[in-house]
Amino acid sequence: MNRSSNDSYYLPSSIELTQNHVLIHRLAIPLKNAISYLQQFPQSEYEDICLDAFELGFLCLQTAQTRHGNQLIKQQMESLLVEFQRSVKVIAESFQQELVNQVGTDNGQLLAPLQTQINLTSAILNEKLNSVSTLLTQEIDPARETSVVHNTATFLRRELAQQLF
Repeated sequence: MNRSSNDSYYLPSSIELTQNHVLIHRLAIPLKNAISYLQQFPQSEYEDICLDAFELGFLCLQTAQTRHGNQLIKQQMESLLVEFQRSVKVIAESFQQELVNQVGTDNGQLLAPLQTQINLTSAILNEKLNSVSTLLTQEIDPARETSVVHNTATFLRRELAQQLF
């Protein structure tokens, strides 16, 4: 039975996809808003109006799905960055401790210059990771109105909307 109607009058509906079309057979759509909207126009325009509505609806679905996917990717990237920062810190600390245990880092000892380099490298890595994190959360974040991705998506939506209508 047709999912959109409990009326036994309707035969089972089917939706078929061809290479260039979506074929909908005997699909009842019980949307009072759609019915009252279509009644404003001559019946000869119903098909074009419904095609526009489907096109706009699918565009909205794709946009929502893309936003959700972008949010998941952002969360995963942030999680990976935090994990990577922890790993870098642990590696630097363990390497430092092992060297200290073997040779020593006090002034005049063999590893004092190496200790300075380790500290500098760790600071640079943390600075670069913070820059990447800032890039992901501010410059690429599609939810921020000032980001490049948001501006591009807004432009594309506007262009697609103009082409639809």
